[in-house]
Amino acid sequence: MKYPIAKGLIEIWKKDQKEFFVQSSGKSMLPLIKPGSVLKIRCTDEKDIKIGDIVVFLTDEDSLVSHRVIGRVSRDGKIFFKEKGDNIFKVIERPVNTIVGKVIGIKEQNKEIDLTTNMWRFFNLFLGYSWAIFFKFLEIAITLKKRLRIKVHFSHILLSKVYRIISLLLLTGTKVFKLMNLLKKDAKRA
Repeated sequence: MKYPIAKGLIEIWKKDQKEFFVQSSGKSMLPLIKPGSVLKIRCTDEKDIKIGDIVVFLTDEDSLVSHRVIGRVSRDGKIFFKEKGDNIFKVIERPVNTIVGKVIGIKEQNKEIDLTTNMWRFFNLFLGYSWAIFFKFLEIAITLKKRLRIKVHFSHILLSKVYRIISLLLLTGTKVFKLMNLLKKDAKRA
């Protein structure tokens, strides 16, 4: 999801507010975050970011993108986060100085999701590591294919099936957690 924004405004947010709200516009985080959902973002730095967290980064185009962190790498003395949208296949490495904050809540129509609950923290952690393992497997498969000079495309079939399974887990888990949140709210009202 991208949002056109000025860099100066982000600095004001970081200094003056701990939390702010932004409306999503893209489809890269479907099915969890839909276009038009309002994201509650907590300003933070790299120390508070864990694998599986949905983090808002400032892009080179001066817009915001919110994607899931699936890894952390260090290169030439600099730290980068590997991030990807749940609905896209591409992994991007972003430097830590592009972090704006962490998504801690999602509001759409009359539903709210609190990503700080234990249930959602576990789910996000599970998804983050699932994607990390998947892409590590992909990296190893490509390296082996090159070194062994294998011409068979077996890895693509297998990887597409694994990718599909992780995507289905995301969709199913999202629906289960939303249902559980609704049941909790109904129980509190009773």
